Amino acid sequence: MQYRLRTAEDAVTLTVETGENGALRVTDGTHRRDVRYARISDHQLHIVVDGVQVNAFVTGQDGNKVVVIRGISYQVQDADQTERTATRRKDPRAPAREVTPPMPSVVERLMVTEGDLVRTGVGLVVVSAMKMEVTLTAPFNGRVTKINVSVGDKVMPGQILVDIAREAAGADEAG
Repeated sequence: MQYRLRTAEDAVTLTVETGENGALRVTDGTHRRDVRYARISDHQLHIVVDGVQVNAFVTGQDGNKVVVIRGISYQVQDADQTERTATRRKDPRAPAREVTPPMPSVVERLMVTEGDLVRTGVGLVVVSAMKMEVTLTAPFNGRVTKINVSVGDKVMPGQILVDIAREAAGADEAG
């Protein structure tokens, strides 16, 4: 089976073959990887890639996932679905993307205050889970209108931690 995935600006086609005992062989055209995985919970996988073990935390829906591996967040999208969606007219009333933790976490640090102007990718909140810290970033340019958590709060995936009002095109950006 073939999958087209997009991470950041790169799209890659993966060929996935099922091997013996549920093992997978994943090829990206030049590299072949032997992969095994076990689901630990709804949002956690234990993965072994070519003998190297790693835990991955996954959240998201509809072909748009955030995968956290060794404290680094990767946004992974179904490239085919992204292209189909991009060709449709976007509804300006559609809700903005949200700042939410990828797994059950504890708020460690707030990096912004209400009223701050932020740019896409600027750190907003640091959360920790299982001795791993993750910095949640601004999904778009805008102004922080409300911070819904405090340091030490326990938070869950889907819980909105920071509200950001999208800035109009041409507005001054944070520096």
